[in-house]
Amino acid sequence: LYVWTASSDTGSGLASYRLLVGTDPTFSDSSVDTTLAPADTTEAVALVGAETYYWRVVATDDVGNTRAAAADSSFVLDTEPPVAFFALGVGALATLCLPFWMANVRHPLVPLSLFRSRNFSVVNVSTFLIYGALYVILYFLTLFMQGVLGYSAAAAGLAGLPATLLLVLFSSRVGVLAARFGQRVFMVVGPLLMAAGVLTFAFIPGTSEPWMLGLGEPLPPADYWTRIFPGLVIFGVGLTLMVTPLVTALMASVPQERSGLGSAINNAISRIGPQLLGAALFVAITASFYAGLERRLPQIDTSAPEIRRDFAPLNPPGMSSLVEYTLEAHEASREASTDAFHLAMLVATGLLIVGAGVNLAIRNAPGVKPPAEVAVAAD
Repeated sequence: LYVWTASSDTGSGLASYRLLVGTDPTFSDSSVDTTLAPADTTEAVALVGAETYYWRVVATDDVGNTRAAAADSSFVLDTEPPVAFFALGVGALATLCLPFWMANVRHPLVPLSLFRSRNFSVVNVSTFLIYGALYVILYFLTLFMQGVLGYSAAAAGLAGLPATLLLVLFSSRVGVLAARFGQRVFMVVGPLLMAAGVLTFAFIPGTSEPWMLGLGEPLPPADYWTRIFPGLVIFGVGLTLMVTPLVTALMASVPQERSGLGSAINNAISRIGPQLLGAALFVAITASFYAGLERRLPQIDTSAPEIRRDFAPLNPPGMSSLVEYTLEAHEASREASTDAFHLAMLVATGLLIVGAGVNLAIRNAPGVKPPAEVAVAAD
């Protein structure tokens, strides 16, 4: 039985509202009185695998009398919903049909003629790959620092500041250099440096010292400076080298009157890529985590609902596991999460390298001299 409570001042007294959700239509539970004010603490149990849930809303006044109770109702939860797979299929089919539709309408939302520009096509493919990797890195690194290493939320956020500062301070200067030497060299070297920095994350041990960030611990521990900070700096340098030239190459690849449309298409791709790649990679991370957990703890069934409830990738074990499972299980969970995180960083490294390879096809903007010619002219 799950119980959610809230209270409000109705003008004639304080009312308490409770939403009861459970598999028993009578809501019979020794720890919950469904007619009086809720207890201070109510034990909630997982309802994994059940098909039908019942819910009831109960309101009580400030002295504990029931003022109103909504009629009981129910809903069905399918643990393997075919609707989700159907929706995925419809989405995939719609994606395949989109180019044909855009080619046959009078005023297309996405004019396919824009993709006749080599630079426009290359920039959008690299955006899909590089920004997808960027999402994977920042999202999973933050989860790993908090859920596995034990960083506080504030510490995990502050830990990534070096890369942000580099981007803010030096992006405009990189833009000046890209205008002189051409965008291609920066769009290739940048992702490769990002990949080098991310590759170092694949070697962070799960036993690294955490950082709680408080008055008693204002500075990061030594493990941050030796295992995380160097990779963030290298990653930040690469990101700084890549971002401004990529935008410049994009805007120079479309006619001026369509610059807003070209920017909008690229912006949409930079939002779609991260979500698709992040979701696909999370499936792989989850499979890796539970396979690693089962390998380390062969005596438990990792497909059991209670195990899935208490042990999740890149997260600390659930509260109930503090009693039910041994220290060995907690250590196994941390090691399995660390392996899953390393897998994510290796995949992100590969995406960045492929993105750098795609950017080799970029043509420098007209009038931009290659670095060798600039050097000769300077002599």
